[in-house]
Amino acid sequence: MEIVQKYTNSFHILTQLFNLLNPNIEPAATGHIIEQIEMIQKIFAIMDMHTR
Repeated sequence: MEIVQKYTNSFHILTQLFNLLNPNIEPAATGHIIEQIEMIQKIFAIMDMHTR
């Protein structure tokens, strides 16, 4: 999680430098691993169908 925090902090610094509004929600990809795996499996299944 230290790597995630490093890039989150960098993002916040950049948003301040560019005078951007802070986001209301900051979802982390690490919180959606199961969904990502399922999506990749679906993509592989579609690719497999097209290569037959």
